Amino acid sequence: CAHVCNGGFITKKNFRKQGAGRLMGASFLRLARDLGYKLSYFNLVFASNPDSVRLWDGLGFTRVAVLPRAANLKGIQNPVTAYGYHYDLTTLPLNFDAPRYAAQKPFDRRLIEVRRVYERVAPSLLPACMCVALALLFAVIKK
Repeated sequence: CAHVCNGGFITKKNFRKQGAGRLMGASFLRLARDLGYKLSYFNLVFASNPDSVRLWDGLGFTRVAVLPRAANLKGIQNPVTAYGYHYDLTTLPLNFDAPRYAAQKPFDRRLIEVRRVYERVAPSLLPACMCVALALLFAVIKK
């Protein structure tokens, strides 16, 4: 697992909603890649923190795990769900400019949700698409 890295960020309240988290996240991607890591995994992104969820979604991380009732957090009555997020650092462009990337508008939430649904159903779509393609091929051959 020496090629997998993890990080954690806390943004002081008076710096929230100003892009500080996005800058830290984008800088983390560049630094982790430049240090030779191939993958990044954030294992406890709490569903009760929608800003954090938006941050990792918006930076292009892929949600790969859902941990129901993962933690009891102060001020929240019931156990909170946590998400695991993955980023393949080998896909990061060599000239990746973290400050410039952080300044860009994050992904549209609707596109993030479409991507999440696609990732969930894509493995089952491939066999279905292959069946349709084969059926069309046989129909063409049969004529």
